[in-house]
Amino acid sequence: MKKLLCLLLAAALLTGILAGCGNNSDGTEPSVPEGSSGPATEPNDPGTTPGGTTSGGKIKLGVVATLAADGKISGYYFEIGLRLVKKMFADAGLDENSVEFVLRDQGEDGSVLKQRMTELKEAGCVGIIAAIADDFGPVAAQWAGENSVPVLFCSNYSTEMTITNYSDYIFGTGLNAWGFIKVLAQEAVGKRGIKNYAYVGTDGAGAADAENILLYEGQKINPDFHCVASYRMSQTETDFSTIIATLMSQEEKPQMTLQQGGNAVISFVMQAGMYDYYSISSVWSDVIIMPFVVPTLVNAGVYNFDGSFGATPLAWWDDDFADYCEAFRTVGKEVYDTDYQPVEYSMYLYWAGEALLNAIQTARAENIDITDGQVLKGLLENVSFTDFGSEHHFRDFDHQLTMDLFFVDAVDSGEEHDHLAMPADVTAVHSADDYLPTMEEMKTYGIEKLGVTDRFD
Repeated sequence: MKKLLCLLLAAALLTGILAGCGNNSDGTEPSVPEGSSGPATEPNDPGTTPGGTTSGGKIKLGVVATLAADGKISGYYFEIGLRLVKKMFADAGLDENSVEFVLRDQGEDGSVLKQRMTELKEAGCVGIIAAIADDFGPVAAQWAGENSVPVLFCSNYSTEMTITNYSDYIFGTGLNAWGFIKVLAQEAVGKRGIKNYAYVGTDGAGAADAENILLYEGQKINPDFHCVASYRMSQTETDFSTIIATLMSQEEKPQMTLQQGGNAVISFVMQAGMYDYYSISSVWSDVIIMPFVVPTLVNAGVYNFDGSFGATPLAWWDDDFADYCEAFRTVGKEVYDTDYQPVEYSMYLYWAGEALLNAIQTARAENIDITDGQVLKGLLENVSFTDFGSEHHFRDFDHQLTMDLFFVDAVDSGEEHDHLAMPADVTAVHSADDYLPTMEEMKTYGIEKLGVTDRFD
């Protein structure tokens, strides 16, 4: 009983730091030292001129996220990512005297989010980095289109944003839900012959895509691939005992479980371990193999490497990522006095900043005025940069940032690496051209599954 209480306490402490497909709006984060960034800048700065820069020529960039009381982004990974972006800008000669990052709290619902993004626009921000959860994505896409302000979205990028609510002003720097699920379908159904699945997760836009597209892509490989149970719950749900017991007792048991929803992964795996759930089903997710999840579960004695599968753009074991991982840990120690492992979410924000930096540098070199959102949008559509050993750009028909994806059939990296999950086959790398849906595939899916007939006309 004492061990169980310890496990549940660990789950509760980590719930607030998990995002991706889940919401981190509760503001939970580790304790932090003094001397952090101050409160958000107020809108309508008297030094702001119409068009988006201050009277001294300063460029303003907005950041919308869940903020803690001290002004930091709640979620150490996004805060570290923003600090790495500021350093990137400074190293390129654009320090705080040239570029100002204006922060706003996203609020608890879509209407508040729209208000906060409007405040950023009125404060003179020419572009906005949206470090928000995937269930806010459709609202952010709608706002971007209505206001003609480029918004760079740092969470899982869904068909709610690339098809149903698509705007030319929304850019996705996070994981493409369709893309990474396509990789999982190929590995599960194609290579391992899995015939059915259960979904246990949240109902955010990216999470819903994950379930729907697993079935869609799986049936391309095996038309008999099917779902035996589906449980979509709120972002705050932590009790999975009844669901797990039901799945284990039903006549047709799931061979694989798709577990989507960042906030719930710790609780789910802990309870799955207590019920010996891995004896009947493997668990697949983008979160299940993340560096800030695995060591905690390993130390609790409930992580199953043999039954955990996922996909990630962050290959921490690869030399191309060494500088980023070292910088992430260095900033984590400076700001939180904690040795945090690098997290994908930070990288998505980092890429958003890098894309904006490239656009601004081009504008300055060519004397282009970026205070017009349409102009900045055009520059972002043409950025290309090399990072972590591969080239990145936004695709022209859905504005998804290209990135390599690493399939992780988890093995224990050992004590020297804090028991992080790494792939058994480190060469299992998928390029964007291999896994991202084509425009024709998106058009067909939009018409047949979403009832959207005019997206690509």
